[in-house]
Amino acid sequence: MSAFKLFLSHRYKSPEANLFFFDLFSNLKIAELQFEVDGWNSEKRSLEKKSTNVTRLERMVRGAHAFLGIYPFPGSLAVSPSREELLSESSYFRLELDLAIRSRKPVLICFDQRYRSVLPFSAELRVCDFDAQEVLAGATAPSAATFTQHFTNFCHEVEASLAFESARPRPNREATVGVLLSTPNDKGLGYEPAQVSMIESAIKDRGNDIVLFSWPPVLDRSFFLAVSELDWLITDIGDEPVLAASAAYVHGRFIPTMRLKRLPAGTEIEQPSVLEKSLFGGVEVGYPKDILRWRSDDELSSGLNARLARLDEPPFRISTREQAEQYFRSAALRKEAVFLSYSGNDGETGAAISSALKKRFENVFDYKDGQSIRPGQPWVKEIFDKLSRAAVAVPLLSKSYADSENCNHEAQEIVALNDSRKLQMIPVNLSPAPLDDQTRQKLSYLRSTQYVSFAQLNNDVEALVQRIIELINENPATQ
Repeated sequence: MSAFKLFLSHRYKSPEANLFFFDLFSNLKIAELQFEVDGWNSEKRSLEKKSTNVTRLERMVRGAHAFLGIYPFPGSLAVSPSREELLSESSYFRLELDLAIRSRKPVLICFDQRYRSVLPFSAELRVCDFDAQEVLAGATAPSAATFTQHFTNFCHEVEASLAFESARPRPNREATVGVLLSTPNDKGLGYEPAQVSMIESAIKDRGNDIVLFSWPPVLDRSFFLAVSELDWLITDIGDEPVLAASAAYVHGRFIPTMRLKRLPAGTEIEQPSVLEKSLFGGVEVGYPKDILRWRSDDELSSGLNARLARLDEPPFRISTREQAEQYFRSAALRKEAVFLSYSGNDGETGAAISSALKKRFENVFDYKDGQSIRPGQPWVKEIFDKLSRAAVAVPLLSKSYADSENCNHEAQEIVALNDSRKLQMIPVNLSPAPLDDQTRQKLSYLRSTQYVSFAQLNNDVEALVQRIIELINENPATQ
């Protein structure tokens, strides 16, 4: 069985769709799959959202054996989104699809059929659309056989591609970086020798070899061969004709490129150039922000070093179901810190709600989970420190809660933080009936706040967490 390294293009916050296709394709046992993804911190075991580094993505796609895209549409299954909504939700899909097309790697795209009007596909791409209701149903999808056939054919294509590549001489691109920069012109743009030297030093300090192209370059056979053997290239994308020609060439040839643009001193707002509109006008994300626009040596140095550090970060590979579950679930977690407050006598229900919250939120404080309070620390101080940093507080109300002195202290602090709009309070009544008068009297400071009835949600912890998320979304000002 062959082993494939696949660049995985997907929506972070759609774990069910991602896991559906991961399980379907992995269980076929046609190939040993290793999915390469960006942004996962394996030490913290969480997703780190960072600015998109297109050079890094280009290198990842070129280094992969093939490209797999899973493109679901978020939200209600019954929604018929407008074209504007489709374009907005597919912005990163279209960026990475641009990379896939230029890479000329084997491609398989599984996309929600609602995207059909906005995703550009050609006859060279292997694509299959899906009905989101099938994928999210939690059972065997009626179209599973179709997906299986597409994936089987895709694997055959990847195997043929690997066999073809292994029979060809392969350039040694490792750690070879090209530098293609113009000399100063009559407008004061271009690169002084000291600036080129600084760029070379920063690249060499990270263990790279340099190929310095003369200016102006002659776009002949020698240039084409030299460029094809680069790991990546750094160049400026000004409108000067030679720069524009070389930038367009390396873009079309899918040479990973760090794109610089020198701006006249004093420029505040820089409009996209004709070249930028031509090369990157088809997508709204990625390229525009990733271009290193600079006016001073300090801007050039800091921007260059930040991008080089990002390039050196290793990608993460998913090869097991456990890794896939952890990655896809974590990638979809909400970032609001949640403080869960409950009585020890309600520990069983509190633990169940805590577990359900942790499936949807990255940071949940639960004083009994053995993790939220650091060993050796004063527990009272830990509790109130975590509460002070929370965005959402969920007190689980009951007679036991009202009788607990510690719970009352927590609840009073929660009310104070809520009143000062430092967090959002969402009380939950665990009792099967409305709180009795005695309990309400003990919790009088909560009297003006409507609670969520757990009983009305049939004591379903998943439904409760979904209701909590809805309430958070209804009050964005408190986040």
